[in-house]
Amino acid sequence: MKNHGYIPCIGLLLCLLVVLCACAGKAETPDTMEFEGIPWNASVEEVCQALELEFDPAMWEEESERGGTLRLENWDAFGQTAQIVYFNFANFTDDPTVPLGLCQVHFFYTADCDQQALLDALRAEYGPEAEEYVRYSSIDGEAQTWVDNEQLKYWFPKMTLAGTLSDAEQSALREAYLSELSDEAAANYINAEPAGSVLWAENYFDAFSSLIPEEEKPDEIEPWVRVNGEILTLALQLSEA
Repeated sequence: MKNHGYIPCIGLLLCLLVVLCACAGKAETPDTMEFEGIPWNASVEEVCQALELEFDPAMWEEESERGGTLRLENWDAFGQTAQIVYFNFANFTDDPTVPLGLCQVHFFYTADCDQQALLDALRAEYGPEAEEYVRYSSIDGEAQTWVDNEQLKYWFPKMTLAGTLSDAEQSALREAYLSELSDEAAANYINAEPAGSVLWAENYFDAFSSLIPEEEKPDEIEPWVRVNGEILTLALQLSEA
C-alpha cells in the first residue's frame, strides 16, 4: 500500500507559503497617521524642508491670520498625479502669536485617475482600511460608529489620543475643547479618538452631498484623499499656548 501521508504536509506548506506571500504585500497599520512622516503642527518651513520644496510665495494662500494653505499643482502622491494638493495650516488657540501648524493635507485627483491603483497605494502606505470604528462626539459625547462602504473609506492608526498625547496635552484638550462633556464622556473621547486619520472618497462632491446643492455638483467625479491631524495639532498648540 502506498503511503500518502506526505501529501497533506506538502499541501500545508503550500498554504503557508501563500499566506506568507500575501502578508508580505500588506502594510502594517501605523501608530499614527501622517503624510510622509511629517509631524502634525509642523511649520510651513518644516514641511517644505521635508518635501525638499523651495518655498514660493505664489504657493501660499492666506485665509486669515489664523490659517493658510500651501498649494501645489500636478504633484505625484500615492502613485497618481494629484491635480491640486493643499497643506492646511492653522492656529487653533486664542493666542495670535502661536505659529501656524500643519493640521490637514488634501489631495484632489482628476476623473481619469486610476482609483484602484490609488486605493492600493493607500493600503500599501497605511495598511487595510477600517471595516468599523467607534468614535465619540466632542459635542455631546454620543458614540458614533463608522462602517466601511464603497464610496468612502477610512484608515485609522493603532494609537488613540490617550496613547499619543502627554498628560499635560490631554488636560489642555479637556479644558479647552471638551469642556461641555462630563469626565466620563471626555475620557471616552480621548481613549477612542484616533491619532489622525486618512479618508478616501470616490467623489469629493458626493462626500459632502448634504452640503452641496445637487445643481451645483459637477458632472465629472473628483477623487479625493484627506490626511487629517486636526485634533493632534489642536492639542499640541493648546498645551504650548
